[in-house]
Order: sequence, then C-alpha cells, then structure tokens
Amino acid sequence: MTRLWHRRNPASNIFTISDHEHYFTKEASNVPDHGLHKTGLGGGGELQSAITVAVESRQTIEKETLDETIPRIANVLLDSVYGEKLRVALELYAAHFTEQQVRVRFLLLVIAMESLAKSTTKHQVALDLLHRWRQELDAEKDKFDPSSEESQSLEALSRELLVRSEDSIRSQIRKLFASLPGVDAAEATNLQRRALCVYDKRSTLVHDGHLPNEELFTLEGEARELLEKLFASAIEEAQ
Repeated sequence: MTRLWHRRNPASNIFTISDHEHYFTKEASNVPDHGLHKTGLGGGGELQSAITVAVESRQTIEKETLDETIPRIANVLLDSVYGEKLRVALELYAAHFTEQQVRVRFLLLVIAMESLAKSTTKHQVALDLLHRWRQELDAEKDKFDPSSEESQSLEALSRELLVRSEDSIRSQIRKLFASLPGVDAAEATNLQRRALCVYDKRSTLVHDGHLPNEELFTLEGEARELLEKLFASAIEEAQ
C-alpha cells in the first residue's frame, strides 16, 4: 500500500503531495486550477490541465468615480442605517466568494440579508386581534389549576402570542426592499417579490435538505444581486 503525505510551503505558496516515488506540486490558490505537475525521480514527465473562469460582469471604473466612491464607502462603514449589522453582512458576503459548495454560498448570502433585517411589529389590525386572543386565553386559563397540564399548555400558548406580535424574519426581509432610496413603487414591489422567493427557497433547502444544483446556481446569483442592492442603497443613504 502506498502512503501519501502532503506539505504546503508558505514561502513559495506551493502545495506538494508525495508517494515517495513521485512528487506532485501545484500552486495554492483560492480558485482551484486542478493542474498537477508530475515529476519522477529521474526528472521527466509532466501532466497539466486547465479550467475556464467565467466572468459574471466586468466594469471599468474611472479614477474620478473611484475618488468619489471611496469616501462614501468609508462613511457607510462609520455610520450606516444598519449599524454594526452591516459589518456582519459584509463579512458573510466576502466569505461566500471563497466557499466551494454552491448551497453554502447561497445560504451565506441569505444569512447576510437576514443580518440586515430589523425587528418590526405587525400591522395594528393584527396586533388588535392578538390582544383579543390574549384576553380570551387569560379567561380560559382561570378555569384551571395553575399546576395543571391544561394551564401549562395555555401559558405556553400565551408566550407564543407575545412573540407573534413581531414580524417574521421572512416579512422583515421583504421590508428591507420596501423603501430603498431612488427605487420607485413598481421596482420596490418586484424586489420584495424576488426577496421572498429567495428566502422561501432557503427554507426549502434548510428543511428538506436539497435543491437541484442548476436551481442553486440561479438562486445564488439572485441572492447576491439583492444583497448588493442593499449595500448600494446603504452607500447612497450615507452621502
């Protein structure tokens, strides 16, 4: 049986694998090139391969635009409408670029959106209904001994009603896109629809454990575009 060992040389950024008869070396990189160079002890032979890197979009930024944009980015980092949440979202966004698994990249982007969501209460109509339910529930609780199983179950339900006064995370994510600066009503409605679709797919992936890879690649791009829209709007607001 052949035993393998591997070593990475930090100085040269070269990754080496050896079976004591041949050495395989490849340059370490965040983008795997799947290229291995095989050299026997006699010094002969080489095996190489290559991959194609698809560029999603390419933009040329003029110096004047860069000079104007950098201070705005600094301002949003110092004083954002999202507060410290923006830093968390940016770190998750950055992490998704080096993640190998598409499902994990997708989840990182959705979690980044979740981190920007703000706790909000439901509409007053819903709050009034919850108040009436709570009154009915309290009246029902009085019928049972506090130590009884019935009373304990009703108490748990009462606590759930308190939580229900706040919007769900799904609703909070939708509201992120409800009033972005420079976005008209039609576009805002479309952004909210897209955000809900992405979040619902996230729920499917987390609870069912699977989404087709082809769909995940599309969802990853959609989630990234939505998140970048939030970042761009934050920069606009920080002017």
